[in-house]
Order: sequence, then C-alpha cells, then structure tokens
Amino acid sequence: MILAIETASHVCAVALAMGQELVAEYRLNLKNQHARLLAAAVERILADCRVRLEDLQAIAVSIGPGSFTGLRIGLSFAKGLAFGRKLPIVGVPTLQALASQAPMEHGLVCAVLRSRVNEVYRAFFEIKSFKAYAQNETVVLSSSELADSLPPGCLVITDRQSSLDLQRLRVPVYHTDLSALTIARLAVDQLAGADHSRNDTLEPLYLQEFIAGPNRPSLL
Repeated sequence: MILAIETASHVCAVALAMGQELVAEYRLNLKNQHARLLAAAVERILADCRVRLEDLQAIAVSIGPGSFTGLRIGLSFAKGLAFGRKLPIVGVPTLQALASQAPMEHGLVCAVLRSRVNEVYRAFFEIKSFKAYAQNETVVLSSSELADSLPPGCLVITDRQSSLDLQRLRVPVYHTDLSALTIARLAVDQLAGADHSRNDTLEPLYLQEFIAGPNRPSLL
C-alpha cells in the first residue's frame, strides 16, 4: 500500500493505492490551505480505508516544480511520516505526473504549469503506451516563448488552477487536475526499479528562487 501526496498547486490531494489500483483519493481545491488540510486529509483517508501506518510500504510525494509553499509542506510531511516508520520515500516530478494524465496512448505532450506572472514551467514528454517519458529538462519560459517552442501536433496539458491564457497557442490544450493517484502509480514504477531517495536527501524541484509577496500590515 502506498500513500501519495500532491501539494504542488492549489489542490491538496492524498491517495492510497495498492499497486496501480486506486483504493481512495481525497482532493481539496482550497487555495493556500495545505498546511491546515494535509494532516487531516491523511488521517481521514487512513481511517476511512481502515489502513494503519504500519500497513504502508512507501510514501510518494510530488516534488515540483510548482508552488514553493505547497511543495515544502508536502515534502516535509512526507519525510516526517517516512522517517518515523522507516519507509522509503519516492519523489515524483510534478510535470511528469501531469503529462501522464494526458488522454492519449502515444504522442508528444508539453506539460505546463504556472510559475510567476507571465512565466511558466515547461517540459516535453513522449507518451508511449500511456506512460510519459521525459524528452528534455524542465525550463522556465515566458508565455510568448512557450508559444514559439511548441511543435505542430503537440498536445499541451496544464492544470485547471493555473489560470494561464493559452488561447493563442496553435495546438490543442487539455486541462486537468493534479492527482495524487498519478503520483502513486509513478512511484510504483520507481520502486520496482529501486529508484527512490533517502529520506534526508530528497529536495523539492524549485527551479526559481522564492520571492515573497508584498508586506501586509500587522493585525496585532
């Protein structure tokens, strides 16, 4: 049994999977609530499915790129669970998970997530038998650079919460929600190949430095 955590976007999602099969998934689309919701969501899904922490074989977590705060919260929580139970922890690249949700058996997919204003994270994946294989490193581009980088016949896939203006793109665009189940399924493949990290070395894939928002007046 694998517990998977997805906190790279507005969505806070957790899932339990047995191999490639879904046991349960809870998805909460509430912006900036990951710190409050994650522990409660994990506790609830374990209780509802009558699964104990001792029944888990691994923890899988989305490692970015994505929300700085969301990634930090998700990975810190996953590390705490994994360390306490001496479980392997599997870090799954967020754009690979996103590309894996493309509704196609074969073809070229461009996975895109919002970075900053007028900037996106972008990576290309070749879909073969519904599995996504990276074709390049993830990069940060402006919206105009993204449009210029897309080859004909490519499918762009992005999450529903990115609020990206992709209407000018001359290729089809598919919107979906980031899924903890996809994180679990990709983690199964990594575990089969012994491709997972030590709990103390796994880090988020930020790509950019964190920039704090404007200071707000204190309420005290």
